Amino acid sequence: MVDAGGIVDAGRLDGGAVDAGPVADGGPAADAGQGADGGVVDAGPSCAAAQMCGTACCEGAAVCRFGSCVVPADVSCVDAHDCADGDICERSLADVPAATCPVSLGRCLERPVRCDEDDVDGCLRTCQPTRQAGAVSTQTLWTWGAEAAPAEFPLDIDVWSAPAVGRLVDADCDGAITRADPPVVIVVTRDLLQQGCSTMTQRCRQGLLRALDGVTGTTLWTLAEAEQGSAGFAGVSVAMADVDDDGLPEVVALTAEGRVAIISGDGTVEQVSTDAIAAHNDNTLGGGGGLAVGDMNNDGVVEVAFGDEVFTFVDGVLTLLFAGTTPMRFPHSHFASLTAGPTQELVAQRAAYDADGFLLWQQPALPVGHTAVADFDGDGAVEVVHVAQGRVSLLDGATGDFELASYTLPAGNGGPPVIADLDGDGAPEIGVAGLGVYTVLEANYANGVFDEVWSMPTADASSSTTASSAFDFDDDGRAEILFADTCFFWVFDGATGTVRLAHPTRSSTRTELPVVADVDGDGSAEVVLVQNELSALSCATHDGFDGLPAWTPSSAGAYRGVTVLRGVEKWPLARALWNQHAYSAGAVCDSDDDACPTASHASVASGALTHVPWADGMRVNGLAHASAKPELAVWAQVLCTSPTPTAQVQVRHVGDVDAAPAPTGVGVELVDVDTGAIVDVMTLQWPLRAGQTAVFDVDVPMATARVQARLTQVNDVGQCDVDNDASSVVEVVCP
Repeated sequence: MVDAGGIVDAGRLDGGAVDAGPVADGGPAADAGQGADGGVVDAGPSCAAAQMCGTACCEGAAVCRFGSCVVPADVSCVDAHDCADGDICERSLADVPAATCPVSLGRCLERPVRCDEDDVDGCLRTCQPTRQAGAVSTQTLWTWGAEAAPAEFPLDIDVWSAPAVGRLVDADCDGAITRADPPVVIVVTRDLLQQGCSTMTQRCRQGLLRALDGVTGTTLWTLAEAEQGSAGFAGVSVAMADVDDDGLPEVVALTAEGRVAIISGDGTVEQVSTDAIAAHNDNTLGGGGGLAVGDMNNDGVVEVAFGDEVFTFVDGVLTLLFAGTTPMRFPHSHFASLTAGPTQELVAQRAAYDADGFLLWQQPALPVGHTAVADFDGDGAVEVVHVAQGRVSLLDGATGDFELASYTLPAGNGGPPVIADLDGDGAPEIGVAGLGVYTVLEANYANGVFDEVWSMPTADASSSTTASSAFDFDDDGRAEILFADTCFFWVFDGATGTVRLAHPTRSSTRTELPVVADVDGDGSAEVVLVQNELSALSCATHDGFDGLPAWTPSSAGAYRGVTVLRGVEKWPLARALWNQHAYSAGAVCDSDDDACPTASHASVASGALTHVPWADGMRVNGLAHASAKPELAVWAQVLCTSPTPTAQVQVRHVGDVDAAPAPTGVGVELVDVDTGAIVDVMTLQWPLRAGQTAVFDVDVPMATARVQARLTQVNDVGQCDVDNDASSVVEVVCP
């Protein structure tokens, strides 16, 4: 407690007595409090209710936060980037939003002190509890499609290519994409019920482009064509990037005619290339494959690739830059820095190209296939993983030479590989889906071979070219494998292959994959599953006696559309961004994190990007720098207002500065201590970041003598300390 200035601390969380603060003239009598251990808190000051702050009166522009009077800066903010170094953006001080801006602006406020600097209520502390590995428990956040059909084109609900996730819409009208703007899910859809992508129907190249609200799954917009006369959109995996460097990401899609289309976040077509890909007449176009985005020559201009064909902007016009020599029907190429310097190369099928389209290398001993890159030997240069026709190979990134003997998969062709640290040893492993089996490999340079870490049976009886992804559900530095086959969405323990989850789903398995991202902006990861019934393959044969779990049909009669899953206990933090099929955190920027913090959301990173450890890997999402957990504390006071008293309840994120945010949906209830009745229940409406406080005002019935505020659903947070999950007991003492 401090004197004279009215900046004091009240309601200690250890339950000790708190002295009375200064007294202001003319106001009603304040309430008396009671510590958590029953100790009495002395009567507070006499001042207007709006000025009360525990045992203090807040004067002038000062506001009450956790028993202390603090003065916000005269600066509006969306997040801490808008504030002075060390300050926070306090969204509980938001102005009333304009009608067109559903997310209001907060005010900059000095960050609360760390507990080792001054052990006061609401001080910040480090919280690093451990999660116990076990079954991955899920609940459905939302579904779109068979169970919640769109109003427009309600039959076109099959999704067979990977979605893109990111913040596309400037919802708060501040001219930039920030964490205050909700994420959006972009998919290509079509009615393909038991029709597939046959050459006869060509339906996989006649899709609709849809944007779905990440919070609710509601359709935001549907685009049937990018230009007049087009047959629609090819069902290849879309991409997302800020292609014109205006701070607002765009969607990159492929039309039915094989042209690249750039679409703004509101569904407006910005540009369509005049040039088309070489396979524009292929009747199976849209049956698989994906677009890639990058910046090959580090000039800030985005390149777009489909296979070994690259488009770029020349004087603002999207133009074919070059076409390679190794075409593939359903390609998943990507950009990566293979050589020293600030540029990127295109890795496509079995070759690599420089920014001018010259062949850097080609490996003729391999068929065209799927690739990914990572540094496997620790020399600072990347190697290329190549998967095709049942073989996995490792090539020198600069030359294309073999580094290890190839490995033969147990069965099938093999899909686009995922690369992540699956056992926590700091070195990457490789995950590949085959025909009815999933395999994880590790590079053994000492013996010049791949070691098989584990293989597990799956229900993929279709393409055997399906992709997979990775995420660290336990936040223990060991990622798990995510794979969706014909009948199940699997989560395998990355180190052992143990089944952590087998969730019923349905797909004819083209080259799609489960996408991990913070889809609803609540501060924790979700999984986006795409579902379709393109073929008549049956999952009912999996009755629990064939070595696989028992499959259950959808309540809607079909698994078609999009399902977003979240954790029963919310999962760790992930970016609200998955911008392309060949997603790599080090290849795309987000102003929310430290990969390239000066860039805008979905800005394409150049080869000059300095890698941060958590950004290593491919088709893996997360934010390892946010391993510190959120920690919440509760404070309350009673204000003598008319006609009934008001309980002011404050919930603060008191975790470390770099801690993950406390997710939305965490509840706090106000309880009548004497009767046990719940007076009211409130929930966090936005993720709380370290130092931020949510403030709730609750009417208290006149007959109530004592109240206490308590957190609910704290398992969603994964806190270290539960002793501060309830406020001190506060007596209602009003005239």
